[in-house]
Amino acid sequence: EVSIGSWAFVLLTDRGMSTAVAGLSVTLYWGALAGGRLALGAAGRRVAAPVVLGWSMIGVVVGGAALWALPGMGAAMALVVAGLSLAGMFPALMALTPSLVGPARTHAVISAQLATCVLGGAAWSRSRW
Repeated sequence: EVSIGSWAFVLLTDRGMSTAVAGLSVTLYWGALAGGRLALGAAGRRVAAPVVLGWSMIGVVVGGAALWALPGMGAAMALVVAGLSLAGMFPALMALTPSLVGPARTHAVISAQLATCVLGGAAWSRSRW
């Protein structure tokens, strides 16, 4: 989430997109991610976490490949697909953690997952690649 959100503007403007359109595209990315999370929250447990995770992975691969391959507005739309697809990945992984590590270790593992996410996102966002 953070990697794409941090670098998409640079990618799009380096490819010749205007700053206004690139900015709007990144805004739509974050909006799709937030809207997708709200929709999943409204759906509650009616959609199983493994199903959400599977569709999220497929959507992120398709959206990421399209973002890389398509020019202009195609890349902007791919960014929205990636944002919508990423919406379910983090919540699904958090929901699946207790079944993967057991109830006794769940709090420690989720704490480590969250700390790693924050540190990784901060490190990636600050990198100078």
